[in-house]
Amino acid sequence: MRGDVMCSQQEYDAALADYNRAIELDSGVEAAYMGRGSVLMAKGDYDGAILDYTKAIELSPKSALAYHNRGVARWNRGDYDGAIKDYSTALGLNPNYAEAYYNRGNAYYRKGDFEKAIKDFNKALRLNPKHPEAYNNRGLAKAKKDEYEEAIRDYDKAIELKPNYAEAYHNRGLARYSKRRYESAIADFKKACELNPKNALSWYLLARAYTKVNDKDRALVALKKAFDMDTTGRLLKERAKDDPDFESLREEEEFKLHYY
Repeated sequence: MRGDVMCSQQEYDAALADYNRAIELDSGVEAAYMGRGSVLMAKGDYDGAILDYTKAIELSPKSALAYHNRGVARWNRGDYDGAIKDYSTALGLNPNYAEAYYNRGNAYYRKGDFEKAIKDFNKALRLNPKHPEAYNNRGLAKAKKDEYEEAIRDYDKAIELKPNYAEAYHNRGLARYSKRRYESAIADFKKACELNPKNALSWYLLARAYTKVNDKDRALVALKKAFDMDTTGRLLKERAKDDPDFESLREEEEFKLHYY
């Protein structure tokens, strides 16, 4: 379909018009609903996408992809139970669907069921061992269980597969910080900030790590960057005000300037 090409080129309005026209001409074409659902997903209309994927499922009840995509739309709406149900149906239709295991793992993670999340990430990685996001997210689940060494190994693998993976550097920095490996944490947070300089939280955590090695000057520089990048307004400033890691900075004039 022409809409598929337009969608791949991120010409979403044109693609949407093309899929609408295709459905007007023949309302029984599953591919048109799948395509329109993908466009609506990209535009943030998750309810509309769910309706289209549901129609695609009606037309093709054994489509693992349609169930999977509807699960993604439900996940984006915060309906994690609905997403898990759809991913599970997709896996019943296609037991070798690595991305469905990965996304179901993400849904379990959001529900706080870290054991089930890890099991699904394991299955995703057995099917696709070159999936950096699955390693990263399995690391997150392991860190939630205080299994920091295993989490670090997962972040290592994610970075090996995707060297410019800012989130994996950020997360490895957190794990190393939790293990009191402050110099290594600093190196990771610095790399995360280099790769994604607009991530205010990475700058904030870098500042915290600097205080652990008594480097006040660099801590203040990183903290200022965190405040500058904080799109929430004063959230990080309020957090820093009571953060015990910044106790050594509170009498510094540069720190006071942010509050008075």
